[in-house]
Amino acid sequence: MSSVGVIIVNYGTADLVLAGLGATRREAAAHNGSHVYIVDNASPGGDADKLEAATAGMADVTVVAAPRNGGFAYGNNRALEAAEGRGHDAYFMLNPDAYPREGALGRLVETMEAHPDAGIVGARVENEDGSPRSYAFEFPSALGELASTSALGAVQRLTGKVAKPQAVDGPAPCDWVTGAAFLIRREAIEAAGEMDEGFFLYFEEVDWNLAVRRAGFSVLTEPRARVVHYAGAATGLQGGKAVGKPLPTYWYESWRRYFVKNHGPAYAAGAALCYLAGTVLVTVKDTIAGQPRRGGARLGTFARICLLGALRGRA
Repeated sequence: MSSVGVIIVNYGTADLVLAGLGATRREAAAHNGSHVYIVDNASPGGDADKLEAATAGMADVTVVAAPRNGGFAYGNNRALEAAEGRGHDAYFMLNPDAYPREGALGRLVETMEAHPDAGIVGARVENEDGSPRSYAFEFPSALGELASTSALGAVQRLTGKVAKPQAVDGPAPCDWVTGAAFLIRREAIEAAGEMDEGFFLYFEEVDWNLAVRRAGFSVLTEPRARVVHYAGAATGLQGGKAVGKPLPTYWYESWRRYFVKNHGPAYAAGAALCYLAGTVLVTVKDTIAGQPRRGGARLGTFARICLLGALRGRA
């Protein structure tokens, strides 16, 4: 596996992209024929011009100015189109607010080469101080929604959805990896298809991991490949919760699309009821304990977009 296409989608974060570009280019340079593709999703404030000016003369970098902001999947697909014909063996999908530590891309490539059935290999995502963030997960499910939203140990044990320690010493299988930093094999894309542009933002990487799994490939996490992620810097969300503001409408729509598309309207409606039940349980608990309401989805908005939308069969 000699050639890697690095894909970064930007929207209003040109300074972050440029801050990490040196590290990203150094990692890519170790693989012959590798290239960096930066897609600007019609950012306001002249980001495309800034990126093009800063990368002028860099033969290993292409800036693609998308005509509109079609979302994260849309931007990634425009990069895949720009990379056609270059013969990349795999693509390193990297968030604009992330950068690889030394040797990260090499580790991902080595692990993918050592596991021919691996369609996706995800990096260990960490804070700047080296402390880990969550980067490997189980697929969303109805019981998982109940366990995660309730945040009650008894419910988590009852449903079997107890948080499991993440691998630290070497590659390990998982359901899906965070979209902040992962390597995907070209053949996996050919088998599973490109990202679903029906997702504007959020759940598109979960959906893609599931499509890759259903196409017959495995998904691994490689904790020795370390990537720094300033989580929330590009999106304003951390862990599915808005940072200082309500969740955007597209989060609810993406939640519904994932469940309806992959499990059908009836299951999606059941998952929505589990989400709502878990949220009510933790709200009652916090109220009794005199604690402020936790961040997350607004119940009325979630019920309208996710529950009622699922019952109507809307993906």
